[in-house]
Amino acid sequence: MTNISFLYRNLTCGNLRRRPETCALRGFIANSPLEHETRWLASRPLPWAKRFAGTVWLTVKVLISIAAISFLLLQIMSSKPVMMFFMHELPFRGQIFDPQQWSDAGSCAGLSDWQCAAKQGSCPRGQMVRNLLRKCVLVADTTRDTEIALLGAKEYDVVIHGTSCDAYRLGMCSGLRIDYDSLYVCYAEDDVVSATGHIQH
Repeated sequence: MTNISFLYRNLTCGNLRRRPETCALRGFIANSPLEHETRWLASRPLPWAKRFAGTVWLTVKVLISIAAISFLLLQIMSSKPVMMFFMHELPFRGQIFDPQQWSDAGSCAGLSDWQCAAKQGSCPRGQMVRNLLRKCVLVADTTRDTEIALLGAKEYDVVIHGTSCDAYRLGMCSGLRIDYDSLYVCYAEDDVVSATGHIQH
């Protein structure tokens, strides 16, 4: 056994031009080929193991980053001002008011009953509301005749703060889009617009 160990040490260290002391320090001196192989593997991780460990660590960092960003976005989206904007303001922006498009959006000519209901529920007029109320129908300035010329005759009445106001269908626009929204226009005694807005009911 001594001769075999001596020959093996010569093969593993001598052929690598290393002194026995150096081999001993690095864990290469062994009494058998199996012991040598075990110590060599333990002292030097395999390349695939390094790559695997690096991939795992990178994946963990990416997942942590995604979780942190998701948590931050959730906190932002769940804040009341942000929710109010996305659910009750954004659906009424994005399109310039056009009287013909407004009229067409409210018409069900040539449609079946279920097609008309689907159209009315899809918020066909909603995106024109902000531009309409900022540029066309102005409080304390626009008269009833001007408003009717733009929007057409009222479609029904709604009560706003105890006052009966003209109303127009907008569709399911705000919130969770499960209830209908209406545009309302109220008038003072002189038939000048006194209040405008949209409500969900």
